[in-house]
Amino acid sequence: NMTFDEMRNPNFGQSRYTPIIIDLIDNINQGGCCSTTMPIDVINGYTIKNIEDVLKDCTNLTNLRDQLKSKYDHPQEAQIDTFFAQYINL
Repeated sequence: NMTFDEMRNPNFGQSRYTPIIIDLIDNINQGGCCSTTMPIDVINGYTIKNIEDVLKDCTNLTNLRDQLKSKYDHPQEAQIDTFFAQYINL
């Protein structure tokens, strides 16, 4: 498993985005409605700029979730806690 520091490190993983970042941006729900192995991803529409602007001030996934919620008015904000819980509780 990748640590949060590794997720924030631009040199880690040959500059690839981690799954949680991709899930915040894309509109693909790879987990479907009830997967036990893939996250259920109903969140989309954040831009990489949105994420990068808050990521620099975050120390963990809870901080990232809270920063996204406080800085952006997002139509799927009601589901963001459930979405992040899938990653935080790994």
